[in-house]
Amino acid sequence: MEFNLLEEFLKASKEKQTVSEISLNMYKRDILDFKDFLGQKSYEEANRDDVAKYIKFMESKYVENSVIRKVSSIKNFYKFLLKKGIIEESPTEMINMTRKEKKNIEKKIELNELKSILDCCGDDEKGKRDRIIIELLAETGMQITEILNLKISEMEEKDYRSFVIKTGNEYIIVELSQDSSEKLKEYVKKYRNNIVKDSYDDKIFCDLSRQNFRARFIRYAEKAGLDRGVLPHMIKNRCQYERHEAPYEKKDELLKKIREEYFRIGIGDD
Repeated sequence: MEFNLLEEFLKASKEKQTVSEISLNMYKRDILDFKDFLGQKSYEEANRDDVAKYIKFMESKYVENSVIRKVSSIKNFYKFLLKKGIIEESPTEMINMTRKEKKNIEKKIELNELKSILDCCGDDEKGKRDRIIIELLAETGMQITEILNLKISEMEEKDYRSFVIKTGNEYIIVELSQDSSEKLKEYVKKYRNNIVKDSYDDKIFCDLSRQNFRARFIRYAEKAGLDRGVLPHMIKNRCQYERHEAPYEKKDELLKKIREEYFRIGIGDD
């Protein structure tokens, strides 16, 4: 019964033709994760306290945009159950995510600048590597050192769908979209060993240091003819801006927005 409800919801969402296949996959994973948390309880038996406890649980594991997306998925699922008459009241009805105090965000990269830099990466192995790194920065909002420290063994354990980073005394899980996951996996399997000096090094990007990547990024910006100094950390600033300014449902879609707006002309897909 539980699986049937989820499948009905996914089918109905797909029929609206406003939800991408990537979003459907994330809906499914988010809602199944919630069911795992519920244990023996069914979806229909879940209450507001269950949802509140789940949010608290997620906040200790995931980055902010992932928590917000997961809550959005659960809310949409319960709206569907409410509309179908399966439940009389949604356990998410009074659940509101509290926005963190908006910080003064430094200079951020603009979408057209990011598109121009990606366009200049080229199609050789190093160009593919740099493009993947930049796309990962744009999708996750992580720091460059965190991306450069990704390990093959750890990514393979998660089928390239997520990775764990430590911030202070906490560990958080950063999830990747299906598209980024597939591109990263393809890079490791097909191109990585052609450019690294030590193929046995476990780091995916072992051939790059933060300084080296920064220099390459600046050269791409110069090649793109950008008038101002654009640096890698400005991608993170852009992500922070998007998360504060966009509606909850859109907080994790910076890279999707870039692809939809700019890559439709053929840029960004190998």
